[in-house]
Amino acid sequence: SALLENWLQEHLRLNVRLEVVKDDDTIASGMSIRYTSPQVEYIVFDFADNNLHHNNQDLAFIYDSTMRRIMQEDVRSVLRELPADALLFITSDHGISPSPSAWVPIPDEVLADVRDCKYRNARAQGNLREEHASKVIDLDARRLGLKGSPALVGEDFSHLLFPRPGYGFRRPGTGYNPDKYSHGGMTLAECLVPMIVMGPKLHDQPAFVLDDLRQVGSHSEDEPLSLEVTLKSLRLGAPPTAVTLQFSDKGPATRREVIDKQEARYILSWRPRLDEITPEDRDRGTLSLPVTVTLIYQWEGRTVRSSRTIDMQIKLDPDRVRRRLHTGLDLLMGKVPKGLQS
Repeated sequence: SALLENWLQEHLRLNVRLEVVKDDDTIASGMSIRYTSPQVEYIVFDFADNNLHHNNQDLAFIYDSTMRRIMQEDVRSVLRELPADALLFITSDHGISPSPSAWVPIPDEVLADVRDCKYRNARAQGNLREEHASKVIDLDARRLGLKGSPALVGEDFSHLLFPRPGYGFRRPGTGYNPDKYSHGGMTLAECLVPMIVMGPKLHDQPAFVLDDLRQVGSHSEDEPLSLEVTLKSLRLGAPPTAVTLQFSDKGPATRREVIDKQEARYILSWRPRLDEITPEDRDRGTLSLPVTVTLIYQWEGRTVRSSRTIDMQIKLDPDRVRRRLHTGLDLLMGKVPKGLQS
């Protein structure tokens, strides 16, 4: 708690005095730490840390038997206490990865002490390039500035060995029996720290937004244009919702969809009418075609609309003969191309 108070003062200029409600690192699951103050509340939940050690059950079973209960009982009780305007930071200390089933034997002669060999690394006095080059990564410990065997005082090592993905190291004279899952900085996956920041829900915040518009595929005027539309939900747990996508007159036809997930992508293809091409466009060899997308849906008894525009780029054919059309006279004389007749 003292370290957290000092950090808040140094980085956020907050003079916080934390009350220690709970601070017990012997708890295997549930709330182990809770510091409170009028400005900041800090809570640590222990979920499946000890349950991962030599547990032969699948991760889904461990979740159902342990983590789900903690979420339903401990975490929800805290969430019910939060004020409506709270800013909530949710993070995890490290990730989880399954331990590999295949193993690589580490010879006794390359180790100063057998304790220098772990499942995921070994400090060795030799390399395994001839026997297991495809299974082991070999680093020069001397170039890394690493010295001294952690297990045997006075003995140096020259190679730092790591197993490649899918393998683990077997110590001399022992079997290979690692934990079912490893966690806590032994692999890259375990060094990823997820975090989400949640604030109070705004009353005028839309439920769905046009998150991105992107042109995909060919840009040639002889081929259809393709537009990727990404919709995103800003409300967690929003029910399946019918939405309509409308486009400006040079865009594709209206499309109706039902969103039932956090993010949805749709690709729409069409052949636009290119009946007006300026001399500047011909000189550049490209035509910029603005397309406006309008998202329409019903939410809480009202109609919600939002729009975004994208400039679709079309590469013009330099060999195509073009002439300016008079929409009245040319139609009367039958000279309008069939594709432009309505």
